[in-house]
Amino acid sequence: MTHKTLLLGMALLGAVCVLNATPPHRAKLLHYGWDMTNPRQLREHWREMEATMPFDGVIFPLTNADGWAASLYMWDGSSWPADVFDSAVKDLQNCDFKRFTDNFAIAWISPGPMDWLDDAGWKNLAAKFGLLAKAAKAAGLKGICFDPEPYQKFNWAYNPECGRTFDEMKVVARSRGRTVMSAMATEYPDMTFLAFWLLSTFRCRTGQPDPIYGLYPAFIDGLWDAVPPKMTIVDGCEAGYCLRTQSGALRTAQSICRDFAGFVSPENRERYRRQISAGFGCYLDAYVPPRWFANGDHRVTMTTLFHNMNYLLSSADQYVWFYSEQHQMFSHAAPANAWEATLPGLDKTLRMARHPEDFVEELSRIGAEGAIVNHWPNPEFKMADAQVKPQNTEFATPGTLPPGYSAWFPGEEDASLAKVVDGKIELQNGICLIVGISVTGGSVYSVTVPFHGDAAAFLQGRIGFQNASGAWIEQEDAMYEMKGETADNRRLHLLIGPVPDSATKMLVLVNRGGPGNLGPISIDHPTAYCLDDLLPKGK
Repeated sequence: MTHKTLLLGMALLGAVCVLNATPPHRAKLLHYGWDMTNPRQLREHWREMEATMPFDGVIFPLTNADGWAASLYMWDGSSWPADVFDSAVKDLQNCDFKRFTDNFAIAWISPGPMDWLDDAGWKNLAAKFGLLAKAAKAAGLKGICFDPEPYQKFNWAYNPECGRTFDEMKVVARSRGRTVMSAMATEYPDMTFLAFWLLSTFRCRTGQPDPIYGLYPAFIDGLWDAVPPKMTIVDGCEAGYCLRTQSGALRTAQSICRDFAGFVSPENRERYRRQISAGFGCYLDAYVPPRWFANGDHRVTMTTLFHNMNYLLSSADQYVWFYSEQHQMFSHAAPANAWEATLPGLDKTLRMARHPEDFVEELSRIGAEGAIVNHWPNPEFKMADAQVKPQNTEFATPGTLPPGYSAWFPGEEDASLAKVVDGKIELQNGICLIVGISVTGGSVYSVTVPFHGDAAAFLQGRIGFQNASGAWIEQEDAMYEMKGETADNRRLHLLIGPVPDSATKMLVLVNRGGPGNLGPISIDHPTAYCLDDLLPKGK
């Protein structure tokens, strides 16, 4: 898996034509919580939900014919009829989802109890998981979501009174995991199995009997014993909502995908590394007073949420699941209890984190109106701008360039190759113009560099980051060829973010590319706008 700071380069002709555009990597965002829906509600309201909720899918229980949330209460030794989920499947087959492309049926480990040594009971439980997988496939769901938290009578603990040692019970627990996975794989071998956590929870990785989760790692090992080749396993890392830096999110994702393979049996490690996917949970209630991330200034709270979501969505492989308790995300039944009323601007904040590219036009429009700050220093190329600090001295600063600008020359420094002409910066072939922009970690920036020149010439872009001491911490290459019918009104556009949490400066490096015999490129009034400026105002 590749986890890194994201850079989106888009070649724009005029205001509407986009060439060579690649959306930035963002994991898909899933909804789950105390306000979770059910198949009947989805059948009745899926259009409204897709239109008003900023999610790529929903996690919900499959119900029986009486509307009972059956998949939440499979975890016991009873047997169920084969048609238990038929009514739910019919409801879901009547939904023509457009945006909700990744939906999951949730399974709890309730109600319990469940004796690890009850062979017949575990056979029945595995059969119920097979029924759930079969229903998920028939309903067009992406797969099954598994919540391993003990809510009722079952837990993962080792009980010394069972008459067997801890090591002996780990063998039993592993066999149970193998049986459950085999049943699901038989019915839906290419599904996605999303667990709210697997080995990402530290207490699940101990080799000693944990009072609650002692046998869970062995059960997980058994799941891997029977995982078919086309199934994806997602460790949803519920504790992801505690991560408040990109470096922390990236390290956690890397640990899930690589390091934690050491906690499964050797014969499962290759399979683990090949089929594991790193995900994260985000707990919305943490942003409501008196919880951890809440702030007396609403804008600060929403900025914190936006930055944290940027870290999680850019670091996860496929999914970030969004969990809430106090209020409703889909508020058709109780609008007064809507999350949007509690955290105004929440919907837009989540949409910006999930699809920052959708807000570039709004950002540019508001910036052109002067309503937000252009963070690009000295964009008018004034030769005497006292407000602009000198550029980094590791680059050349010829007197032909205005304050705030440096250059890199492939040979000896020649100031005539990078200079201001008629209010524009003129670059000859191979000369690299360098500008330092003050940035905030976690933010997303939209950088636009308009240019003019021969139709065969183009701009090449590169982004780098420095911390407060001036040390380089990350660099990204971005080379995008600009082609069009004319040489006018062309722009190099870079959507960059999230900015690394330790970065204080973003270095934008652009240079003219194309055949060497072409004339220079003229750069005219570049801009750098921050998506933070679209967040709700404080109160």
